[in-house]
Amino acid sequence: MDRTEFIDETFDGIFRDAGRVRVDGLSFSGDGGQGVSRAELMRACICGSNSARGRMVMELVLREAEAGERHAILDVRGVYAPLMEYIPSLRVYRVGSLATVNPFKPPSGMEGEEYAKVASAAVQGVYGLSRDERIYLGRALETCYREGTAEPSIDDLMDRLLRIQAEVQPKEGYKVECLRNVLWEMERGAMGRVLREREVKVKTPAVFDLSPLRTFRERALLAACLLVRAGGWAPTCVVVDPAEWVMGHETAYSFNLLRAVEEALEGLERAGVMAHLCGASPSLLPWNMGERVTSCLYCGPLWDRDLYQIERTFALTREEAREVRHLGEEAALLCVSGRDRPVFVSPRLSQFREVSEEEIKEHMRTLGEEPVDLKAKAGAMTTRMLEKIFRDRGALVYAREMLRLVEGGRVPVEAVNEQKNVLLRAVVKGLRRYFLIMEYVDNAGARWYRLTKVGERALAEMDERTGGEMEEKEDGGRAAR
Repeated sequence: MDRTEFIDETFDGIFRDAGRVRVDGLSFSGDGGQGVSRAELMRACICGSNSARGRMVMELVLREAEAGERHAILDVRGVYAPLMEYIPSLRVYRVGSLATVNPFKPPSGMEGEEYAKVASAAVQGVYGLSRDERIYLGRALETCYREGTAEPSIDDLMDRLLRIQAEVQPKEGYKVECLRNVLWEMERGAMGRVLREREVKVKTPAVFDLSPLRTFRERALLAACLLVRAGGWAPTCVVVDPAEWVMGHETAYSFNLLRAVEEALEGLERAGVMAHLCGASPSLLPWNMGERVTSCLYCGPLWDRDLYQIERTFALTREEAREVRHLGEEAALLCVSGRDRPVFVSPRLSQFREVSEEEIKEHMRTLGEEPVDLKAKAGAMTTRMLEKIFRDRGALVYAREMLRLVEGGRVPVEAVNEQKNVLLRAVVKGLRRYFLIMEYVDNAGARWYRLTKVGERALAEMDERTGGEMEEKEDGGRAAR
């Protein structure tokens, strides 16, 4: 490979001359020789280490934006906010901290019943739901959409699942309870803040910074659902980084989720929207998605498997393979489908710096949007599980005290059955129905009640509320004095 092909320029002039472009480092300007068309970048894979790939993708996005492209960037790691200093119209939605984007909201043009299958498949793939649990979640979502709830919250889903649980057999009710435990896990932390607040009105170009979400599962779920919805925001280019978090075959994703993601990418392609799939290596993408890649930009250093693929595809000589093997972090290798040679590129990268949350707030205000500090609103009271099950105040008191008794020591089943208090017996029946308490038999054959994990959580929720109310009363008393 001739060293003269190592081009040291910038991204200037991207996508000029009717879409026919010449590689000037990572710039694209008119020339038919080494030209790269926009169609050839329709589904591009940018791969390499996190730092090298991040710098290169930001430079690419910046030059594309100068050419008029409008991006929707699914930023799983939280690295693309610095682009706002170079692209004044770029919105930064810091999801879970300053903005909410509901993963259960159907995209425009898709029926609620259809999206319920997609969203339930996403939760199944990320959280490992069983087939029956996925079906019950889909039913709950369909009920929400049918009853006019376009942005279901966790509370909305819990309410519908309580209805379903009251109708099914006890054996099936246990499956519903397992699903509710998964939703309870989702409700904690930043993801809970996302699912409690109304979704912001999304406008592009935009960065969806998912880094405030605390776990891989939460970020992967939200990124997958946002990718399915991306076409509704009218972008001209969608960037996913890292793509293997959203569609990687090493994750125990369900076939339904991967198919929904592939259909979303195909829909973007039909609409003329570019997709930049970024990650450590193209080999981490599912086979059917990797086969559709139209170009790859390898940021050094390369993985051995990628090096082998490049050598085999372009039939490189030993000397050429040695050059590719020693690709540094400041350089990249552009491989375009259908071309007989790769091209070295070494752009002069822009100086990006980290931006603070306060700077993001100020930037969004200049664009006419007022960010909402979700952390400050996190302490707002929500309806607790016991309050949803026992609407009657008297029954609620009995339920709470019964849970306290069971938690504090062994409560015999026979002693409860012999009670003449009808309300108490009805409360115990309800606690068993929703798996807050359960029977067990000791070595002597005696039957007792004990708390389940769900019961422990329900009691902790009520104690948490009582503690908060007592603190408020104490604060009020001190203020009065």
